[in-house]
Amino acid sequence: MTARTSQPPEFHWLDSVPPPRLEQFGMNGLGLIEACARCETVELWMETVPNAQLVLIWLLGYLGPQAKTLNIILRHVDASLGETGLARLAGLKFPGVAISDHHLVIASLGWQAFRASTPQAWSTC
Repeated sequence: MTARTSQPPEFHWLDSVPPPRLEQFGMNGLGLIEACARCETVELWMETVPNAQLVLIWLLGYLGPQAKTLNIILRHVDASLGETGLARLAGLKFPGVAISDHHLVIASLGWQAFRASTPQAWSTC
């Protein structure tokens, strides 16, 4: 997720963000880590469904050492983000926890286990 180089339109992670919002915050063409570094706090709202958890461990693994320099808050969401209205979602309070070294280690182990050719590595996570 580095800055756009040869990726066609709609394949870059920022393609789903409205262009005026990107311009407003100076995020045009930035990679994920570069964009996060410009923010005081980054919140990851993750649902509890298995695929969301897989995305979370991949994302934390991707951020790796850089995550230590970013102020990242993880919010476990027990509602469907895609199916909950914005007004209702804005009124809900989801507990947050700051990402620690422990989270990064567990995420790395989980991602390595997921990518392993056999399921034995999952037993160590």
